[in-house]
Amino acid sequence: MAIGYTSNLSLLRSIHRELKYILKGPKSKDVSTTKDPSLRHMLNLMRENQVTEKRFCRPKDHYKYFAETYLTYLKSSRLEDELVHKHFHKGERSIRDSARLVGLELPKLNNS
Repeated sequence: MAIGYTSNLSLLRSIHRELKYILKGPKSKDVSTTKDPSLRHMLNLMRENQVTEKRFCRPKDHYKYFAETYLTYLKSSRLEDELVHKHFHKGERSIRDSARLVGLELPKLNNS
């Protein structure tokens, strides 16, 4: 599910967008995520790996893989919340609605 991001900036922007969505919802624009610990950690991780002196036995783009994995986690969590809200937060359903939910159709009643 990971997308091959070409630049680190686009990857960070995507993570920032998902964090804003999770913290306040899709329509809120006055969210300050710059102090969010998870975004700070991701920024620090990318800054540490700007100059590679090969001191550690890590692959070249280890931080990028970590960031893409984190972004996939954020998107999946958001999509799961949307599905749960759509299908399970409606309270009591009628028999007809429950049948439609699983793809069945009840026979029509003739009241004559």
